Amino acid sequence: MFVLHHCDNPPCTKPEHLFLGNTRDNALDASGKGRLRKGINHHSAKLTEEQVIAIREIGNSKSQRDIAAIFGIAQTSVGHILRREHWTHI
Repeated sequence: MFVLHHCDNPPCTKPEHLFLGNTRDNALDASGKGRLRKGINHHSAKLTEEQVIAIREIGNSKSQRDIAAIFGIAQTSVGHILRREHWTHI
């Protein structure tokens, strides 16, 4: 369990500003407050938005293995992009 914060002020310890949540609750809370990095701002991003668009455009004409080799990423990453599990904001 996590102790989550309604006001997002780290020094605040007012009980009415705190609530319990699990990992999913924590992620949804962070996402809803715009605190998750996505796209090129994510710490492990290897692609640009233009490259992701290109991958989706050629997704039906080449194998995922070939696309992965072209862009220097893992085949599983190509699958996630094509299924819109990653880079969902594009």
